[in-house]
Amino acid sequence: MALRTTRVSWRYPTPESPERKVSQQAPIPSPTPSSSTVPSAQARPSPQIQNESAFQQNSGYGMPAQLTPRASPTAPIPSAKPAVMIPDLPVKSERKEYESFPEVDAQIEANAGSLSKKRKREEYEKDGRAIAFNIDQREKADAAVQALFDELENLCEAEIAIQAAGSGEVPRAAAHYFSLETIEGIDVPVVLPHEQDKVESVIQKVLSAGRILNIPVEMLMGAQKIFSNVVNVANATGLSIGSEWTDSDIEEWSHRIESVHHGLQASRIILKVMAGCSEEKQLQSESLVKSVLDILRHSLDTCVIPMVEARSTGPHSHAFAIFLKQRKDLTVLVRALSRSLKALGEFLSKVDVDESAVTSVEALTHDLIFAENAPNEKDSVVGIKTFEDLRRAAMDVVARVFASYPAQRSVIITDILTSLGRLPVSRQNARHFKMADSKPIQLVSALIMQLVQTSASSSSTAVQGKHNKSSKEDGHSTESGDETSEDDEPLQLQLRRAAFQSEQDIDVDVDAETAVEALRSVAHPKYESARANTQIVVQYLVHRGMTATKSGDQPYRNLLDIFTEDFMSVLGSPDWPAADLLLQVLMQNLLAIMQKNSSVPAQNMALDLMGLLGSGIFTLEDHIRSTQRSLDVSQSEIASSLVSITDEILDDNANELDVFSFDGPFRVALEFLQSKGSGEAQLRSARGFQIIHWAESVLAAYDRVRSIEDQNLDQFRPLAANLRKMVRDPQWLETE
Repeated sequence: MALRTTRVSWRYPTPESPERKVSQQAPIPSPTPSSSTVPSAQARPSPQIQNESAFQQNSGYGMPAQLTPRASPTAPIPSAKPAVMIPDLPVKSERKEYESFPEVDAQIEANAGSLSKKRKREEYEKDGRAIAFNIDQREKADAAVQALFDELENLCEAEIAIQAAGSGEVPRAAAHYFSLETIEGIDVPVVLPHEQDKVESVIQKVLSAGRILNIPVEMLMGAQKIFSNVVNVANATGLSIGSEWTDSDIEEWSHRIESVHHGLQASRIILKVMAGCSEEKQLQSESLVKSVLDILRHSLDTCVIPMVEARSTGPHSHAFAIFLKQRKDLTVLVRALSRSLKALGEFLSKVDVDESAVTSVEALTHDLIFAENAPNEKDSVVGIKTFEDLRRAAMDVVARVFASYPAQRSVIITDILTSLGRLPVSRQNARHFKMADSKPIQLVSALIMQLVQTSASSSSTAVQGKHNKSSKEDGHSTESGDETSEDDEPLQLQLRRAAFQSEQDIDVDVDAETAVEALRSVAHPKYESARANTQIVVQYLVHRGMTATKSGDQPYRNLLDIFTEDFMSVLGSPDWPAADLLLQVLMQNLLAIMQKNSSVPAQNMALDLMGLLGSGIFTLEDHIRSTQRSLDVSQSEIASSLVSITDEILDDNANELDVFSFDGPFRVALEFLQSKGSGEAQLRSARGFQIIHWAESVLAAYDRVRSIEDQNLDQFRPLAANLRKMVRDPQWLETE
C-alpha cells in the first residue's frame, strides 16, 4: 500500500541548489490500472519524470488480499485513498544551513587512512569467516549432543535388555555394548572398551562446547550407574605380583592391568559428568566419589608405586623384571592414571565434597609426590618423564585443593614439611621437574612455590565461595592477614572498610586516599596470607638445617641448599613470582641468625646461604643487562620504556611510579602470562600472585610518598582503582 501511494522526488541535496519553480502539492492520480512504457536510451527522461512514471505504475497493482481491510457489503467504498506525502526539498540549500561535526569528520578520516580498500575487504571477509565459524561450531555442538544422547540411549536400552533376559547371558542386541563380569558372585553388565572409548570422546566434545546440560539428568544418572559397574570391577581386580609367577601368570596379569585401565577410564567419565553438572545435586553421589578414590588408591598401592620403587638390582629385582615385561601396558596405565587425576582436580575445584574425601585425596597425592623416582632410565620401567608427569598431575590436584578448601591449607603445608626427610639428597636424583627456560628443579620446590602463589590468588570457583561463606558464619577468617580486630580500628576506617566490601567497584572519581584504602582492603590480606605461609616453610627449613650437618644422617642441611638453589634458578621468571618472596623471607631469617649471636654452626650455615644468595643476585643482574642490550628500542614504545626503567633500577635511581605504572613492567609480565593461556592452575596462580605483588608494591610506595609533605597523591588514584578491579577479577585486564 505504501509503495502504491507514495510519491518520492529523486533528488539529492547539494551545498547550493538552483532555484526552480515547483508546485506546492502535486495532485495524486486515481489508482486505475495502466501500463507504462520503458523509455529508450536515446531519450531517457529526467529523474522527476521517472518518479512520476513509477508512481503511475505502482498505483496499478492491487492490494494483497491479506492486507485488504474487510468491508461491509453495504458500506460505501470511499473514492479517495490514503496517501503518504513527502515534501520536496527546499527551493534553495545553503552551505551555512548545514551543521558541522569536527569530531566525526576526524574519526572518519582516521579510519579511512588506517585501512586501505584491500585491508577493508580483508576485514569484511574475516568477519564473514568468523560468522561462518560460529555457525559451524554450533552445528558441531548440536551434532555432539545428539551423538551423546544416542550413545547413552543405546547403552540404557541394552542394559534393560540384559535385565529382561535374566539368563546370565548377554542378548544378541546388547552384545555390542556389554559383557558380563562377576563381583562377589553377582553378574553385572560392564561396558565394552570400544564403546567406552566412544562415549568418552563424545562426552568430551559436549563438555568443551558447554552443552552437557542439554542431556537429561535422568539419562546422565543412568550412565553413572552403568560406568560405576566398570569401576567396581576394577576395584575388585588385584594387581599385586607373586614371587614365583610363571609366564602364564604374567599373561593373565596383563589382562588384569587392562581391566584396571578400563576402570580408570570409567572413573574419568564419572568425574567429568559430575564436574560439568556441578549444580545438579542428583549427580553428586558420595558413594561414586568414594568408588573413584578407591580405584585411584588401589592402582597406586598395588601397582604403580611398587613399580616405580623397584630397581634392576637389589631385593626387588625379580619384581622389576616382571614389571619390565609388561612395560607397554603399564605405561598406558600410568598415563590413564594421570588423566584421571587431572579430572579429579577439575572436579574438586567445582564441587564441594565432604572432609573425608578431601583427606583421602591429600593422602594419595602425598604418597605419589614423595615416591622416589628412578635415578636413571635404566632403573625406570615406564621412563622417568612418564612418572614425573603423573607426579605433576598429583601436584596440580594438591594445588586445587589448597585453593578451593582454605581450611585444609595448614594441614597440606604441615604434611609436606614433615615428609621432606623422604626426599633424595642427591642433586641429580632430586631434580626431575622440567622447566621451560631454566634447569630442572625439585617437584616439591615447584609445589611449595605454587602453594605460596595460590595463597595470594583470587579463586573464582564456587567451592571457594562456599568455604569462605561458612568460615565467616563460624566467625573464623580464612586469611592469616585478618588477625587485627575491627574494634581496634578508628570508626571512620571501619565504615570505610564496610563500604569497600560492596560488590560495586570504587569509582575512579573518588579521592586518592579512598581509592588506595579500597585497594588495601582487598589486596593486603591476600599478601599477608602468602607471606605467613612463606614464613612457615622457611622457618621450618632453616630450623631443621641448623640442627643437622651436611655429613650427618639427617638430610635437612643438604635439602636447604637444594631448595635455595631451586628458588634462585627461577628468580625473575614471571611463571614463578613466589621465588622472590621465599628468598626475601629466607634472607631475613639468615640476618636474624647473625644478629642473635647464634651458635657457630648456625652462623656458618647463614654465611654460606647468604653467599649463595649474593652470587645468584649478581648472576641475575648480568642476565638482565645482557637481555637489555639485546632489546631493540626502535621495536616499540614498550621496549624503549623497559630499557629506560631497567637502567634506572640497576643504577638505583628508579622512579617508583614509572616502575609501578599501569602500563609498566608489571603489566608486561601479566600480559606475557596471559599469552601462555589460562588452562593450567600454575599459570593462574602466577598471574594472581603478580597482581597482589603489584598492588602491595603500590601500597608501599603510596605510604612512602604520603609521609613526605607537599606530594601529589592524585597520581595513585587511577592506578589503585584499576588494581582493585584486577584483584577482584584477575581476568579484568584481558577485557580492559
